[in-house]
Amino acid sequence: MSVHVRQWISSIGVFFLFSFLAASAFFSYPNLFGFDSYYHAKHSFLIWQAHTIGLVRPWVNLHFLSTMPVDPYFLSHFLQGQLIGFFGIITGTKIFYALIIGFIFLVLYTIFCFTRVPHPLLWTLVAATSSTTFFGRLMLNRPFLFSIALLPLIFLFLIKKQYVAMAITTILYVLLYNLGIFVIPLVTLYICVDFVIQKKINLWPWSIASGAVLVGLLIHPDTINYLHLIYLHVIGIWQLKLSGIQLSSGGEIDIENAITFLQKNILTLSVTIISSSAFIAWKKYIISKNDRTILWSLFLLTSGWLLVSIVYIRGVEYWVPFLWFFAAYLYHTITKLPTQIQIPAIIQHTIHKQWFPYVLCMVLLVATVPFTIIKPMSYIYSFSQYDKKNLADYASANTFLIANTPKNSVVYYPNWSMFPRMFFFNTHNRYIAAFDPVFLYDYNHETYWAWYNFSSQGIYCTHQPPCLSQDLGHNLRAVPVAIHTLFNTNTIIVNKKLDASSTLLWLLKTDKHNFTRIYHNDEIIIYHINNQ
Repeated sequence: MSVHVRQWISSIGVFFLFSFLAASAFFSYPNLFGFDSYYHAKHSFLIWQAHTIGLVRPWVNLHFLSTMPVDPYFLSHFLQGQLIGFFGIITGTKIFYALIIGFIFLVLYTIFCFTRVPHPLLWTLVAATSSTTFFGRLMLNRPFLFSIALLPLIFLFLIKKQYVAMAITTILYVLLYNLGIFVIPLVTLYICVDFVIQKKINLWPWSIASGAVLVGLLIHPDTINYLHLIYLHVIGIWQLKLSGIQLSSGGEIDIENAITFLQKNILTLSVTIISSSAFIAWKKYIISKNDRTILWSLFLLTSGWLLVSIVYIRGVEYWVPFLWFFAAYLYHTITKLPTQIQIPAIIQHTIHKQWFPYVLCMVLLVATVPFTIIKPMSYIYSFSQYDKKNLADYASANTFLIANTPKNSVVYYPNWSMFPRMFFFNTHNRYIAAFDPVFLYDYNHETYWAWYNFSSQGIYCTHQPPCLSQDLGHNLRAVPVAIHTLFNTNTIIVNKKLDASSTLLWLLKTDKHNFTRIYHNDEIIIYHINNQ
């Protein structure tokens, strides 16, 4: 059997191995993990149901879905919809994302094979279990998983000068996920490093990457709207954050506690420090300009994504694959150096033992698996027990709304994270905030602050807190009229647990003249605004 045939067979085996492991984890609990997963599943189902490639409806008022309609996950939702049509909405979603995880680790395995490190499957297993944060992100059934595989794959095509493959992959990346434009800074970094080392500039890869991004944007059915959303997602949120405007965005863009970050990423951080130190120590011995260009690029990418991860936890999903790419290529490069300058003799003698890689990997796996897999899986199990009851309450509440509210009438809720589960069970109604509060803020600043102050303080105020321009009594009395007028709704739905300590829930309970409770269960309460 030829080497290429064995390589293909092993690659297919790796893909199905990790797909099977992911599917086993997903099917170990009855529902989807991560609230946002329910939005993606339902949107994909609606696309399949409509027998179309793309579908956007004004499901959320005062939002880009109504004002500048676009599906940021256009191709991902279409592909997910095909599996949903065959297997059902929950099972199809789990299979779809299990296959994506298989693809992620196939890419990592391919990288390890390219760098010619010994035992690439063991490297892949260690990489898979090197970070609790990374493992937890993999469990979320969301389209960003494509990005974890595609960005390092595009870099692999770049350094191998396989520009056609790079262009095709970039086009798909842009259509699958709204961070496909990350390809341009990735290629720009490589070209700059190459220029510094080679003393000549080659703009051909940059032209191909930029052209591929442009083609992907033009193929997208809502190009202009997609560009606006990319701007908000990549730049707009951070502009607001840096300017001091703190929106009630999710924890994914918050800085994680330093101790927690270390606990979750100790192995990844250790490998980063060791690999970076080794590169700095041996870089003067690396003669090949091509190797120096690749290693400096990977060193900068790894360091950059580490800094991003410290301030923005989602950076971990890029830090981990680029780190292991860096570590593997560095290992491959150092082992090509003359023996006398590789490593001290006693260490060199040890690592050349046939049993050493297996022992090292076993030690790393034993040391990390309890933290990176067992602990997250126990959390997933606990979450699934809560989620099962939680979803049943959302289902019954939305059954009530469908039966007792007009078609396309707006439902007000104080917590934007409720949207995915509301939407999953109910496209009969329209909603207020979704995906991230930045989109409501982008629609209208005053409307956003009115929603925020209603939701957090139970008062009417159309600017950033503190709200001192009017007396508290007036602000409280204005709430029912203002909600009805600004959001065109008479229906308010609150989550007992998420909003247990909110002033709004207290106001809804106590102001019986303006609000009537019309439905409740263990999780959800629905109120009607009287005389509006």
